[in-house]
Amino acid sequence: VVRTIKMSSLAPEQQRALDVFLRNYEPGGSESQPASELTLTQVTDTDSQTFVTGKVNRKTLPHGEYWLWNQSKSKVQATVNDGGFVKFAKLNPRRIKTCPPEQVIPPHKLWVFEIHSSTYTGAEPQFFLWCERGTSLANAPRRGGRSRAVSPPSNITSDNTNDDSEDISIEQYAFLRDFIEPHIAHQLGWISTPGSNQTPQDIPRGTPTRDHSSPHAPQSDADV
Repeated sequence: VVRTIKMSSLAPEQQRALDVFLRNYEPGGSESQPASELTLTQVTDTDSQTFVTGKVNRKTLPHGEYWLWNQSKSKVQATVNDGGFVKFAKLNPRRIKTCPPEQVIPPHKLWVFEIHSSTYTGAEPQFFLWCERGTSLANAPRRGGRSRAVSPPSNITSDNTNDDSEDISIEQYAFLRDFIEPHIAHQLGWISTPGSNQTPQDIPRGTPTRDHSSPHAPQSDADV
């Protein structure tokens, strides 16, 4: 069910993405490139902004060796002043089944806008891509260009009005597997087997050894 919501009901990250689109959008079509020519760098470079013509979805977008794009939340629809509208959603990397347990999945964030313009005459569908978080996050240039002559959307619709938080993938914290119990790391998919990774060198010298099966294990001679 698609529900109409107010602009103020947009999640902060959705509002940021929509603002970026509006600064770049030109009614009637913007300069774009074929979707078949997209590169992984273009869709994973922080603040990359690209108009594309052709079929674009999570399966056709360039992806990494061990991950694919995943849409975890519903699309939001915004009506723009030229009589058209856009549908947009956020994509994040998701590891594939053959991904090695030690492989770290990048925490990218890519926004995909599907443009439906009443003044666009192109034969191929048009999309706008914005990588909010990518590989060059530390040195990302911020494009503070002037806003286009486009008024704010007159109508916002969504099938998820509670979309007010950002997605965090559990795979992004796989580097913590050495700091938790092996069986927990196994349940989270961070290691392939639940075997312990602790070695005798990890146990401080002089630390009492207890029988964990009993809460009142007898002390050894070294403890007396």
